[in-house]
Amino acid sequence: MLLGGLPALLKVSVRGSNAGIWLETSVQYVLTEARSPRPGGAGVLAKLAEVLFIEVLRMYMNEQGAGQSGWLAAVRDRIVGAALTQMHSHPAHTWTLETLARASGTSRSVLVERFQHLGREYGLPPAAWRRQQSNHLHVR
Repeated sequence: MLLGGLPALLKVSVRGSNAGIWLETSVQYVLTEARSPRPGGAGVLAKLAEVLFIEVLRMYMNEQGAGQSGWLAAVRDRIVGAALTQMHSHPAHTWTLETLARASGTSRSVLVERFQHLGREYGLPPAAWRRQQSNHLHVR
């Protein structure tokens, strides 16, 4: 769902922030490492790629304005983000809408409304989320 919810191209501003400076420096290091014959280079590049991807997502999410929908907006939302964190932190737990709402610090109706609002582009209502994640999460 994460990759499917991303635009074809992510554009972030790397100017004027510590994260941007770190990102530019890290990309330069990746390019140097890619040309290096040092042992373990492939492992270093794989981990750096993961960290760089996460940081770009974080920067992109911070640059998004209010009123956005979709996966990244859902993760950023205080209520839906808390619910997603709970479901992914405790995948073996058999979640009900009531227990998930309680764990997220809200009511069932507010949780459903927030999922529906943020998921209008990608089908993120709790029931749809549960169906898509049924291989990984146990939610009733």
